[in-house]
Amino acid sequence: MSGLTTIVTIVCLALALVVVVLTGVRALRDQPVAGPDLGAAALLELGLVVYLAARIADLVRGPQPHSVALAVLYLVGTMLVMPVTALLGIAEKSRWGPVVLGAGAIVVSVLFARIDQVWSPHG
Repeated sequence: MSGLTTIVTIVCLALALVVVVLTGVRALRDQPVAGPDLGAAALLELGLVVYLAARIADLVRGPQPHSVALAVLYLVGTMLVMPVTALLGIAEKSRWGPVVLGAGAIVVSVLFARIDQVWSPHG
């Protein structure tokens, strides 16, 4: 993993944690998804775009993952999680909307771990 990929990974995981905390507080208060939640999710998605670019650069010049196709599928899946959960969270006007958005951020964190496993030499 390149230095840029490491930095972007840390930033994205921190943003995912922010989304989880914001949506958790909102769910505990029995409130629907609001602007700060969506803003943090949008920042996370922006970070994911940078992460995707860094991983593509890793594919081009760095060590190859065990399965390039699997790595690409995980990267595409990671890019889709937040927009889908944001739409579902907005549609659900109860406390479960923020729960869905927060769950999406947790899924992104798990996908980061899985992508790292696919890319590591020990798989």
